[in-house]
Amino acid sequence: NGENIILRSTDPFDPTVVANTIIDGNQTGSVVMFDGREDETCVLSGFTIRNGSAQNGGGIRGGMGGSRTRATTQNNVITDNSAKEDGGGLYQCHGTIQNNVITDNSAQRDGGGLSDCDGTIENNTVYGNSADWAGGGGLSECNGTIRNCIIWGNSGPELRDSARPSYSCIQGSTEGGEGNIADHPYLVDADGGDYHLQ
Repeated sequence: NGENIILRSTDPFDPTVVANTIIDGNQTGSVVMFDGREDETCVLSGFTIRNGSAQNGGGIRGGMGGSRTRATTQNNVITDNSAKEDGGGLYQCHGTIQNNVITDNSAQRDGGGLSDCDGTIENNTVYGNSADWAGGGGLSECNGTIRNCIIWGNSGPELRDSARPSYSCIQGSTEGGEGNIADHPYLVDADGGDYHLQ
């Protein structure tokens, strides 16, 4: 309801706790929905957010109408969510999106991982997401600051109509950008869900 609360697991920095603290959307809508009036002191941290299905923002929807949340989303695993239009994982989240694993989400239009998220996107692994129509399997129309992310293995172009990242590892990147590389990240076991670097 737009209140600036902190919702977190018992230990957002423990991968085992995050893996076992699950918010399951049961395919009945967005798993987490913000009102849109929240500021950066509102925090969602330390959960596995999965199995959402919505028109936009299957995993997390950042607002309703013209409002866009500025809440902080950090230390989560956002996986196996879908959108009939945009933002399988996250949609219209304009706050800081940090230290999340965003994987295996899908959108029928664009932004399989993230769509229309204009805050600071940093230290995230965006892997194995898909978008069917307009593209941007990883990110679409995200025009904030994107830095120090792994953006890899997403369908179609990794990014579409988004700000140029910096200091990130981006599959097939030929557009330059300060500090970016296109070398394989060699994750420990992406198929098994371990997205740490070897």
